[in-house]
Amino acid sequence: MRAQVRATYSFVPPATPVGSKEYPLAESTIHFYGAAWCRDCRRAKQLLESLGASFTYHDLEKDEAAAARAVEISGQKHIPVVQFSDGTFLVEPTNMELTGKVKALGLIR
Repeated sequence: MRAQVRATYSFVPPATPVGSKEYPLAESTIHFYGAAWCRDCRRAKQLLESLGASFTYHDLEKDEAAAARAVEISGQKHIPVVQFSDGTFLVEPTNMELTGKVKALGLIR
């Protein structure tokens, strides 16, 4: 006679940086890391503003800690870095990528 084995599985959600000390997202659901001299940053920031999306802008030229966070989030030194409340981020996003993500998260007013 064969013994019956019953397996029990439990789901443990993956660790996410959202809301952690490393990547706080308390003020808004989008955190934008950029610099005024960066053309892609100006374009992406203007797009978010035109879409009516609420975001917190972190000026990397004025805030060294924000520059370090942007590198920690993306693993690279390219900007802009746009971090979302679901823990995902985009680096140097195209208008189509950024619009699609903001719409998918329902962040457009």
